[in-house]
Amino acid sequence: MKSFSIIFKTLLVAVLASTLTTSCIKDKYDEPVQLPDVDPNLEVNLTIEQLKDLYKTEPVQITEDYIISGVVISDDQDGNVYQTLIIQDETGGVGFRVQRTDLFTDFPFGRKVYVKLKGLWVGSFNNLIQIGAADDGQGSVTLISASFVGDFFVKGPRGQVVTPLEIDIADLSSKYQNTLIKLKDVQFIESQAGKVTYADAVKKQNGTTNLEDCNGNKIELRTSGYAKFAGDVVPAGKGDVVAIYQIYKASNQLLINRTSDVQLTNSDRCGGGTVDPPLDTIAPSVPGPDAKLLFPGADFEDFAVFKAQVDSKFGLKPYAVSAIGEGFGGGNALALRGTPGGNDYVFSILASAQATFPVGAKYISFYVKGKTTAVDPKDLKSISINVQRSNGTNYDVFNALNLSSNALLKASTEIQSNGNGTNDYRGVIDTKDKWVLVTLDIAELDVNRTNTSTIFSIKVGSKSTFDLLIDNIVVW
Repeated sequence: MKSFSIIFKTLLVAVLASTLTTSCIKDKYDEPVQLPDVDPNLEVNLTIEQLKDLYKTEPVQITEDYIISGVVISDDQDGNVYQTLIIQDETGGVGFRVQRTDLFTDFPFGRKVYVKLKGLWVGSFNNLIQIGAADDGQGSVTLISASFVGDFFVKGPRGQVVTPLEIDIADLSSKYQNTLIKLKDVQFIESQAGKVTYADAVKKQNGTTNLEDCNGNKIELRTSGYAKFAGDVVPAGKGDVVAIYQIYKASNQLLINRTSDVQLTNSDRCGGGTVDPPLDTIAPSVPGPDAKLLFPGADFEDFAVFKAQVDSKFGLKPYAVSAIGEGFGGGNALALRGTPGGNDYVFSILASAQATFPVGAKYISFYVKGKTTAVDPKDLKSISINVQRSNGTNYDVFNALNLSSNALLKASTEIQSNGNGTNDYRGVIDTKDKWVLVTLDIAELDVNRTNTSTIFSIKVGSKSTFDLLIDNIVVW
């Protein structure tokens, strides 16, 4: 009789052999099969409106075997919805506080959900009804632990049609809280339209912008500083907005899942004003056909030629080096790889170096690829570009701020007492390992066309770590 150890070793060898044989035959696993959604058809005995009516003035625990159902109208994928699952039925909507930041993976927008309510609490946060795990002692409720989600929430079929309620700002009231609505023919107020971002993506601070209709009715749009689109500039046009209507104390507020729900594409604003198309829709993806190098060496193919054009007053920073074979289209580029100790001139190009600076040129463009990082998010910085004026003393400034796609930049309207533009290094760069084209609009500027002073400079902010490639600086 064989000993137990011998039997075990024999079985182990057999298992390993089987595994190795299988690995040789099949070098990748099958994709997981997506099982069809099944509606559990739980018996629903309470509406969302009735659920919210359980709250009077203090948090209350649900002790009955109540079950509601609704369709998910929130989506935390872009980071603007945080630890909240919002569902609605034909009577209204309600939000559940849940200790998860990836709810979209199990409860995507449009999924039918059943909720077993017994044991949960109904509370209010500044007049917004919320459902949670317990009384938080301040009038609202605590988060439902991620480990208990399956005890309360039952998944139903995905892909349910959710039609937002078309309503005017003036007709909004508390009964519509946490429901999906559509506001038609609205716009951001004049002081914000096309000028401010949804929130502060650098400092990760929430932002409040204001929408208005053509009758002057206004409503706040609140955006998390952690939203993926926090640093995007709000559209300047007029159109429709789909959002979750919420309240905060006595204020009406909107919460958007994603910027594609903000369709302000009509350039005819209320009151007859017009705006230019949003910059991100007109930013060139390639320079014009008549583009030529702004100065010798501006394609960085011959690094010695490039360095010969650099103003010795500032020189070339040591973290600015030749990137052989890493350029746009496979040539060479200029690499910025390091952490500046201050707000640096990476380089400044002498005016005497210019080959030609055509009269009537409207744009300067260059390609960028890479990203900036920082241990502390508040230290994230971007690039700023100076274009010298014809007096040889003053310059206009173009601030890239948040850079992730092709960008058309206008000169900064903030002018210092000395007459120069104001460099603003705030922002973050992340092109997702793709080349993007940065274009400076110089059509209305009095640029330097003489052989004195400088013509063009690139500056970077301090503390942030740069890992960027720059290539093909052209004028057209």
